[in-house]
Amino acid sequence: MTHFAIPVRIDAFVNNYPLFTKTSINTKAGPRIDLKLKDPGGSLAGELDGWVTGLINENISYTTCCIQMSHAINVSFLHEDQTKMVGEQSYRRRTNGFAIRSAANRVFRYIAAVDEMKDFLDNTFEEGVEITSRADIEDKPGIVVFMGQQTYGIHTEIWTGDNFNQGFMRNNFASLTRPRVWFWSIGDPNLIDI
Repeated sequence: MTHFAIPVRIDAFVNNYPLFTKTSINTKAGPRIDLKLKDPGGSLAGELDGWVTGLINENISYTTCCIQMSHAINVSFLHEDQTKMVGEQSYRRRTNGFAIRSAANRVFRYIAAVDEMKDFLDNTFEEGVEITSRADIEDKPGIVVFMGQQTYGIHTEIWTGDNFNQGFMRNNFASLTRPRVWFWSIGDPNLIDI
């Protein structure tokens, strides 16, 4: 049996991971960005769109990566092990909660910062492995967290085993050589590793 830091099938995890679409809109008050999150599995029906749109219009450098990752974790563990879902508090502040229609309006909690996601992964699953190159994680699906020199981190992303999941990150292998990059493997320990 193979050990994985996060015991869930990678295909199910990716299916639950919402991707974003960004649209620029001109309003009477001036230009703004409309942001929408949609996962391939269809578990979102716009519940997070107002929040993420508000964040990016508040500060263009705010990203949705931890919100996206929180959603994939929550949906993936809803029926497997609810203790692995995001809780009401990160290590430094309260998480945001939204009722998700596809989960019978259960309130899912969401982490909004990379440092909080790293702490959640370290304490909910196991401590991440610091990596320095693509070779460290080749053929190993998982979650990558980029902390860099930023207090609150830079980005978190799904690694499919040979590339990043989101289009804007694909083939950006140089990012894996930056300072302070961590990895958590994802896979179903009950499946045969071929």
